[in-house]
Amino acid sequence: MRLHGVHAQALFDNQATSYYTGNTRLRAALGAKSGDGGAATYYACQQRYNGSTRNCDVIGNGNYVIKTVGDARTLSFTGLPATASALNYTRVFVERDGKVYYGYQARPTTYSNARLNSVASAAMLAKLGLPPVAVDTPLALTRASYQGTWDATPDDMRTQSVTTYTFSATGQVVEPSKPTSTITVTSINAATGAFVWKITDIDGYITDVTGKLDFLTGTGTASFSNNRNESGTAKFVRR
Repeated sequence: MRLHGVHAQALFDNQATSYYTGNTRLRAALGAKSGDGGAATYYACQQRYNGSTRNCDVIGNGNYVIKTVGDARTLSFTGLPATASALNYTRVFVERDGKVYYGYQARPTTYSNARLNSVASAAMLAKLGLPPVAVDTPLALTRASYQGTWDATPDDMRTQSVTTYTFSATGQVVEPSKPTSTITVTSINAATGAFVWKITDIDGYITDVTGKLDFLTGTGTASFSNNRNESGTAKFVRR
């Protein structure tokens, strides 16, 4: 498994030759998984001009960890070799819906800045003629909280294009790519995000959709069935 590439000065002669670019690439070999992770062995390798990797030497040992974060599984590393410190991030692999993506995690750093507390911000806002921020007032969701563009993908049709829906501030829903469809919102609970729709197509399809949207994560789930005995589930993602 690839860990990441980094230009280094120490492990190999970093002078470019007719065979090698002079870059050092880092690689990781993963041991058997036990619990949430396992052992990892780190290698430094030379890079050929054609992009291939050669002459790998062991430069350290550490561990990999697999855990669930939100709707994805992540694979991260600990005990990285000193060469990796040249990067200002650590590599993370993210699995979502059966596909693996490159990710990264910024390294810890320290910084300081000055911010206004509630007393100071209230005084400043008063000078500007603006109402103070009610920090103790809980978040109150409305139908407008869900307005915007949402992409829906059926769980059994992930290789096909998603269906895009547009939510208005009043809770109405349209499918821009299919103006011949009429979407009737039977109910929507702004506090929980639960909704019930009925989609009527000009070709005679009538689809009932029941689901729930999460305002904070920008995701949602739904189940649907139509008058042609077709049914399934889908996932929503807010753009």
